[in-house]
Amino acid sequence: MNFFNKKIVAQYGGKKAFVRHVYYTLLHRFFSLYRRYSKPPMDTDRVIFVCKGNICRSALAHSVYQTQFEAKVVSCGLDTTPSQPANPRIQKIAKTLGYDMSEHRTTRIDQLDIKANDLLVCMEPRHVQAVKYIAPNANIVLLGLMLESPIVYIHDPFTSIDPYANRVSKKIVEATLILGKALKNRQ
Repeated sequence: MNFFNKKIVAQYGGKKAFVRHVYYTLLHRFFSLYRRYSKPPMDTDRVIFVCKGNICRSALAHSVYQTQFEAKVVSCGLDTTPSQPANPRIQKIAKTLGYDMSEHRTTRIDQLDIKANDLLVCMEPRHVQAVKYIAPNANIVLLGLMLESPIVYIHDPFTSIDPYANRVSKKIVEATLILGKALKNRQ
């Protein structure tokens, strides 16, 4: 693997992830396509973190939010097997960042009763589309858009190399803390 490929894999999670990142970034920057998913609503009763498997991204965000904020929070997956633990590598990374994910167990989105004042926090635009299909009137934000340097697409670290898993885990923690503070200030 040459230097350029190594850099892309470490920074974005892979070549396909890089292409998705560029694609969604261009849509956001030039057409403001995802702007509406950058501002949480004024009134939120519960935060629901959503990703595909509920073992990496949403599980980590859930752990961070639950640890740092006194609020109702759950996480779920769009395509997961219920009652599975969080990914061991992400658990290890979370532990180094000060978060314990050992009690986490996966939940499928269809196991939740989504209410009007729930805020669904997605990791990528495809998740937004899936959530809108399940709950057409849901309040939705993209977690990466909470960052000071917003990112639309947070690639799944499940099969990525360690440098990317570490990098994206730190971004998820940072974005979750920013979201939590924003929601706390709105109450």
